[in-house]
Amino acid sequence: MLTSIILAAAISRVPESLTIEDSVEVIEVNTMYDEQTGEEKALQLIFWDTSPSGELNVVDYLVFRSGEPHVQYDNKDRYMRFWDHKTHSMRKVYTNSVKVTHTFFDPESHDRRNLLRKDRRKLTPKNISPIK
Repeated sequence: MLTSIILAAAISRVPESLTIEDSVEVIEVNTMYDEQTGEEKALQLIFWDTSPSGELNVVDYLVFRSGEPHVQYDNKDRYMRFWDHKTHSMRKVYTNSVKVTHTFFDPESHDRRNLLRKDRRKLTPKNISPIK
């Protein structure tokens, strides 16, 4: 609990100038469950965008294995702000829609049948500037 409070406070203190901004059509907040036990396996944020053919395809994703991700959602300005543990950076992703799902499968890996990981757009990479 204390860790959650400390991390939530840290998220709110990261300057906007150090935050990577993106936009996607849909952000899916998916809780995956084990088929055998029914226990929660993972919580993931899946970022979807519309392809030229009109289909939704995964842009990128983040998996959180221990506890809930520390995400701030602004309903008025329609964005999620969170710490990206893959790139060690703060992200703000604007979206038209947030979808909450509970599944016994991984929607991100299921989408690989339509679009391979290597062909995905991805969220904006972290810009690493050399220290002067």
